[in-house]
Amino acid sequence: MIACTLLIASASLAACPHGGPTTLLWTGDGDGISVTDEGNWSGTPDGGSIDLADITEILVIDDTMATVGGPTGSSTLNFMGDGGLVVHAGTFTRGGANQAIEDGFLFMTGGKVERQWISRCSVRLEGTGRIELSGGADPLPNGTVVDLGSMRAGIDFLNEVPGDVIVEHLSKISVNGSVAIAGKNILLENFNGGLGCSLSVLPDVCPADLNGDLEVNGADLGMLLGAWGTASDVADIDGDGDVDGADLGLMLGSWGACVTGPDVPDCGSPVHCELLYPDLP
Repeated sequence: MIACTLLIASASLAACPHGGPTTLLWTGDGDGISVTDEGNWSGTPDGGSIDLADITEILVIDDTMATVGGPTGSSTLNFMGDGGLVVHAGTFTRGGANQAIEDGFLFMTGGKVERQWISRCSVRLEGTGRIELSGGADPLPNGTVVDLGSMRAGIDFLNEVPGDVIVEHLSKISVNGSVAIAGKNILLENFNGGLGCSLSVLPDVCPADLNGDLEVNGADLGMLLGAWGTASDVADIDGDGDVDGADLGLMLGSWGACVTGPDVPDCGSPVHCELLYPDLP
C-alpha cells in the first residue's frame, strides 16, 4: 500500500491498481479551504461525501498556495482502512483545539501540517515536510510511529520542551528506520519562546561525535570507554553490536571538528526519490 501511495504522489499522479483506495487531489475549487467540501477535490469521494469521522480516501495536497482547513472548534480527521494524507506543498491548518489526525498514515515531502496531536498513525517525513503540534499533553500518543528521512523535515512541538520530547516521544521516532538518539541523529532545540521544542535530523557525517557537539574529543572518548564491552547504541560506532577496539580506532581516526556533509535530496531517501520522481537522473 505504501509503494502505491508514493506512486500516487508522483508528478504524474499515477493511479493505483484497481481495488486500491480512492485518491482525491486538492484543487480548492469549492470554498477553497474546507476538507469536507467535495468541490475542493478532484475525484469522487467514497459514498459521495467526505466524512471526517470515517475518511477512507487518500487525500493528496500538492499546491504551494493551498490553505486547507476544516470546521473550527473540535474536529479530528479519522482515517479508516487504507485512508491517509499525502502533503507535498501548502498548509494544512488548525482551526481550534482538539484537532487531530487519528489512524491511517501521513506522508509528507513538503508543506506543513498543524494539528494538536497525531494518534495511532504511521508518519513518514521527507524533503521539507514539517508537522506543528500544539498539544501539551502527549501530542504523539502511543500507537503513533514517525520516520524522518531528511534533515530539512521535522516536528515543532509548541508546548513540549526537549526533556518532555525525549521522555515521551523519542521511542516513537526513527531516522530512516534507525533508532532516534538525541545528539547523535536527532537535534532538539528550544522553540516557541522556550515553551516548546523543534525536532530535526542531524547529518550522520560524524558518528564518533557521541555527545552531539559536532566535535570528536575527550568527552566522546570518555563516553566510549564508559560503554566499553557493552552493546550501547550511542557508542557502538561501527554498528557491530558491541563497543570495542574497532570503535576506538574509528573515533581516533575522526578526532577533531566534524565535517559538514551534503544534505539528502528534497524527496528524502533514494528509494523514495525513485518512486516519487522516476524521471529524474
